[in-house]
Amino acid sequence: MYNNYKNVLQVGPDFRGLTGGGIESVIKTYTENFPGILFLGSYSEGSKLHEIAYTGKFFFSFIRYMIVKRDIKIVHIHAASDMSFIRKSITMLIARLFGKKTIMHMHGSTFQPFYAKAGIFRSVIRGILNRNDLVICLSPQWLDFFSRLVPATKLKILNNPVPAPATTISRHRNDVLNFLFLGRLGNRKGVFDLVKAISLLPPELRRSVRLTIGGNGEVQKLQDLIKSLSVDDCVTYAGWVDGKLKAELLAAADVYILPSYNEGLPVSILEAMAYGLPVISTPIGGIPEVVKEGVNGFLVEPGNTQQIADRIGKMINSPELAAEMGKASLQTVKPFMADSVFPELDTIYASLLTK
Repeated sequence: MYNNYKNVLQVGPDFRGLTGGGIESVIKTYTENFPGILFLGSYSEGSKLHEIAYTGKFFFSFIRYMIVKRDIKIVHIHAASDMSFIRKSITMLIARLFGKKTIMHMHGSTFQPFYAKAGIFRSVIRGILNRNDLVICLSPQWLDFFSRLVPATKLKILNNPVPAPATTISRHRNDVLNFLFLGRLGNRKGVFDLVKAISLLPPELRRSVRLTIGGNGEVQKLQDLIKSLSVDDCVTYAGWVDGKLKAELLAAADVYILPSYNEGLPVSILEAMAYGLPVISTPIGGIPEVVKEGVNGFLVEPGNTQQIADRIGKMINSPELAAEMGKASLQTVKPFMADSVFPELDTIYASLLTK
């Protein structure tokens, strides 16, 4: 059905590793649905020595691809901020030296503060972005930001692709409402705020809530907090979640919750919406463009634990509202489903190949 990707090399963090973040999920979806697509992992999480060795191996392989694989016409680079942007900038410059067209696909949730702190190097960042044939961003909000750095003719919004649910959804409403958090365990995703919010619930509501947390990162800090706040009766850490277990948790959940401080447009929220879940999150990045206050979820101020607790309580007291919001999520997420996004990406590749 799609053929233009055969002339494309995608570059990004290794989705086959254990990091499992949003960029990795997007790349994994592309590679699973474009048979034989070329992909090179540029980064794999681990010790500093491992990361340095992996990056060195990547650049060696990338240059070899540029020399040997003459059918590569486009290098599609998935980038974020900080070291990711530096690695991908070098990748882009090498690709341009070999006469390849380049796409810089910006996923970084913290790119705005990264750019703001760059000082005299902001002009370098703008120059890097402008050297590309196209810069892809994730939402109208990000388009507005990047339009200050790159001409509109070089900008394109492309939704993150969300695969269809991997298991049958079977929710059995009872006296307990199941909340789910999936993501990197740390301050940025607001997971510690979430646990504190649960501890603020009055006893009668605590008995009606179950929160499952899945992810990697600051595991010990999370477990210590759960214990110190005495919420282990209703908060469970499920460990790293992926594949079948992830699908099962999404299918069993009633509400998805992600009180982040910085985001692009989280793939985890879109995946939750594809499973018909209402969402409690924060109005940052592209989130307000998919989570509409009072329609398919609630938006809370980052770090406002009392507000998070209030919205959790509202969901518990109105399970029928959660169900209705879940239906609204299914309608909202349709433009992000893979079968809607893939034709757009194919058109992007075709346009660059004919230039």
